[in-house]
Amino acid sequence: MKIIKRGLLSEDIRNLSSELFLLKLLECYASEKILTSEKVEGILYERIGLLKEKLVYYTKNESSSINEEEAESILTGIDYTLGMYLKTLDEEKLINELRSENLKCILDKGEKLIKAKVEENRILFEKIKREKLRVNNYSYDDTIEYGLSVFFSKYDVFFKSQDTPCFIDYQLPVDIMKYKGIEYIEKYLKILNFESEFCNKFAEKKLRKLLKSYDEKYEELLINIFELTLINALGRFMCDRDLLDLELTENDVLQIKYQYENLSLDESFEKFIQGLKGLLNKLEIKDEELFRYASYIIQNDFEFIYNILKEDDAVRKIFITIPIEKEKETIEYVDGKKLSDFMFRKYTEKIRECTSISKKTEIINSNFKSLQDIVDMFHSDCLFNDEYYYYFNNIQDIQMALLYKYFIDRSLEDQYEEEWCNYLKKYILSLSKEKQEEMKKIIDKIKFI
Repeated sequence: MKIIKRGLLSEDIRNLSSELFLLKLLECYASEKILTSEKVEGILYERIGLLKEKLVYYTKNESSSINEEEAESILTGIDYTLGMYLKTLDEEKLINELRSENLKCILDKGEKLIKAKVEENRILFEKIKREKLRVNNYSYDDTIEYGLSVFFSKYDVFFKSQDTPCFIDYQLPVDIMKYKGIEYIEKYLKILNFESEFCNKFAEKKLRKLLKSYDEKYEELLINIFELTLINALGRFMCDRDLLDLELTENDVLQIKYQYENLSLDESFEKFIQGLKGLLNKLEIKDEELFRYASYIIQNDFEFIYNILKEDDAVRKIFITIPIEKEKETIEYVDGKKLSDFMFRKYTEKIRECTSISKKTEIINSNFKSLQDIVDMFHSDCLFNDEYYYYFNNIQDIQMALLYKYFIDRSLEDQYEEEWCNYLKKYILSLSKEKQEEMKKIIDKIKFI
């Protein structure tokens, strides 16, 4: 590590995690004679003094109750807090601060800064939760709903500011693992917010369809939703197709390949970046940082992308092609003729007079030809308790499917006063998994006319 011309710190040092910043800074300034060796020794002495002060609080004035590992962890926390503040200063202010301020004052400023960042990121996290994609990926859902929340209840600014108490499974396409504490959370949430802003431009059912085309079991995979969405959205833009969808056909992919066939690596990269600018503009995304983030992802993988573009069939390794669905087989149902009011009353009275459920079922099956009449009959106190189960068990699968389809389409799931609906749901759930799947297939085909 070095200080480049005019005493400016190298980017390598600026990009260090905060707990490493102070010691590397002192090493550089000592070697460049910006700080005297006496001043550096004085700062290091103050640093140990801060540790002693923290240990008094940590052990409640019983220094014998802490082991060496814990003491080192608290010292790392001090370095982290100091580094967090010092990294915010330009070099002139940074040097003046180290020369003129005592370390305790800098530590206080660092703690104040970290507390402010925790609150800023708590607000950002609430925004991310509100705008969470409903795509049913377990790592994404668990990270947002549970894993990140832990940080805001467990983070210890005073003693362990370098720790990152959270459970994060959702993977980003960029590596930020060198950062810790609030610094890591700030970067993670910022990226997650970029991803939400971009992916929310597309309908959730389109996102789910894309992910399912990537892998049938995408729910269980450790994937990055943004990366997969970005590349297919770029493909749509390159093919001059509307952005209401994310589908790419085999022909689309071939068209993209032809566009890059005679271009060099640099020309291809420039074309991709121009495509990215056009895509974001069309999606009305003006955030320059989001553009830089997306550009960085493309740049990181571009040599691989370029080589794949040159292969005959391998371009499908970049873009996700979504199979065109076959036209779904349908069962068109036209309701049967309804009974007259007189005949409806006659048959429902006859059913109520019966004591045998088998006889009741026989009357219903012989005389009720309209689905609406059957539902009205359920409302007329004709069947009770387990009689529903007997009736459901003695009708054809298609009749059962029609009843369940009627129930679903009219959003009766939460209407618990509908007694027949409750019994129908319980009956369906009592069937074997195979029978339930068979029933679902029939229901999916039914179309009420």
